[in-house]
Amino acid sequence: MVPHLTLDDARIRRVIVLAAIVVGAYELYLIAWRFRMNTVSLDFSLFYTSSLAMREHGGPYWVDLRPLASRVGVNLGPVMYATYPPTFIWLMEPLTLLPPWAAYWTWTAISSVLLIASLFLLLADEAPAHFAAIFAALAIYYRPTAIEFHFAQTQILLLFLLALMIRALRARRDAAAGLILSFAVLLKAFPLFMAIFFVCDRRWRAMAFLGVGIVAGFAITAIGTGPRAFEFFSALKLTTVPVAGPAMLPIIGVAGTVERMTGYLAGAAAISRFSVLLHLVTALIDLALVTLAVRATLTARARSDELDHSFGLLVATMVLVVPNAWPHYMVLFLIPFLQLATAWLGGRAPWSAILFGVAAYLIAQFSYSWGWHMFFHGRPILAQVLMEGMFISAVLSFISFYQLVTWQPADAAETEHRLSLAH
Repeated sequence: MVPHLTLDDARIRRVIVLAAIVVGAYELYLIAWRFRMNTVSLDFSLFYTSSLAMREHGGPYWVDLRPLASRVGVNLGPVMYATYPPTFIWLMEPLTLLPPWAAYWTWTAISSVLLIASLFLLLADEAPAHFAAIFAALAIYYRPTAIEFHFAQTQILLLFLLALMIRALRARRDAAAGLILSFAVLLKAFPLFMAIFFVCDRRWRAMAFLGVGIVAGFAITAIGTGPRAFEFFSALKLTTVPVAGPAMLPIIGVAGTVERMTGYLAGAAAISRFSVLLHLVTALIDLALVTLAVRATLTARARSDELDHSFGLLVATMVLVVPNAWPHYMVLFLIPFLQLATAWLGGRAPWSAILFGVAAYLIAQFSYSWGWHMFFHGRPILAQVLMEGMFISAVLSFISFYQLVTWQPADAAETEHRLSLAH
């Protein structure tokens, strides 16, 4: 007689954890391998060439980098100058001791490890193991994650630093939180936006260490690189002037999107003709988004709520107000997305936030994939329309996270009902 086989809850959960880990690891392997470049190209080629120029005592900000790129065999495309802060370029110099391909794969491996570490920091102690494994697999499947690896970009490094910052804030280690944020700012300036969280939560010690960390970090960079570090400030216009982005990789920041929509509706000439008006519209939209996020954070603090969700909302706001935020910046949305997922488990999220979040995730998945599908099948206009789904996804994400922060359950019975559904 064949014995009757059953799987208890513990076994089922172990199977779920194992399956999610295998699926997530396989997808991570695919996006790293499938999107590999035929030659070392943008964006890693710019990091490599800029750091090599810095190591060879050149000026990466105002000296044409293309001859150097040609000499070492990487492809810069139309890019001529470095755009990243000097601390990032300086810290990338050890990779220039390797050949370009070896450096590229080393950077990809580092990004993979940092992504896994970020997911652990964001999910540890926040969800049961089987749910955490599922959420982590979904984070790896998130389309901006694949885009991030395709361009060998830096947002996963920022994701890791912000995840560390959350852990420090929870433990009331304000000095550590300020120093972590200062390091992120030295690597890519725009995370300075997150200082708003310190102000809203009156973390003055964190603010003080943020300032000290930035000044000290830049001073160390200047000592290590010489006066070339100061050339970055005159090159800031290369990254702060809004651009619409190419047709198949649209900017998802408000400023770039406003310019792109103007070009669609009124032609390219209208962008320069109405530049003052466009800047005003952009400023008003950005101000509205920041005001909503700050007001929600202050309200949550007044209610003595946990401010983790407010941190996630500010991350989403930061991405939208960065003038030239590309789709791979959306990988930072993993912070509020995972907060939304764990809040759902605890019955602490409204259904509207969950529905908007799911819609934002799915739209990002399908708009990018189907956009390229239509492009390769000779339908460029339809492909362009589909690609606008990335901006729509970013907006829906903000709405979802805003609702998460501002929601209050009607009564204890509703919370208990939500908990029973989640578990």
